[in-house]
Amino acid sequence: MRITRLIVVVAGVAACVYRVDLTRVTLRDASDLAIEGSGALPRGDGPTGLIDHDVVLVGRPTDVLSFDTTPDTLHMHLTQDEVRFCHHGKRCDRRVLDLRLDTPLANVRSISAVGAVVDHRVIPFGLAAGSLLTGFGGGMLAYEAAEHDHLSAGPAPFMLAFGIALLAVEIHARLARDTVTIVR
Repeated sequence: MRITRLIVVVAGVAACVYRVDLTRVTLRDASDLAIEGSGALPRGDGPTGLIDHDVVLVGRPTDVLSFDTTPDTLHMHLTQDEVRFCHHGKRCDRRVLDLRLDTPLANVRSISAVGAVVDHRVIPFGLAAGSLLTGFGGGMLAYEAAEHDHLSAGPAPFMLAFGIALLAVEIHARLARDTVTIVR
């Protein structure tokens, strides 16, 4: 029974997907957007910026949006960092874009919180390696059970558990989809 528990725990832990929090604000008129700050608003060439009538921001809505009720204005904070490594592998990020975008609330059609899947392929040849490890580990365990040998804590259960974990990670990452939650 220890083998079964090991396989279930490893497969469950391996089924996690890395997502990035994005906020998508859909505007009625993209020209009714006041921009101030350093840099220019990216337009449709990356994951953030102005894409058609949508302003895409990195972060949760509570972190990148604020409302002002006096003039009924939505304030958006768009930042973008350049990631680079310096000084013995330490990260030295540099802020390349820091904008404040303002628009009247009447111009906002909808606000969505998006959990975007970062990568749909986790490990190169992960499906093949997971299948081989699962097959060999399961085959060795089946052979030991058929021969009425004592099921040992040798390599077979670990190969089976690691193979199932690889398969779970790969299949789950390839089938993962973005999550969208309508905020307004």
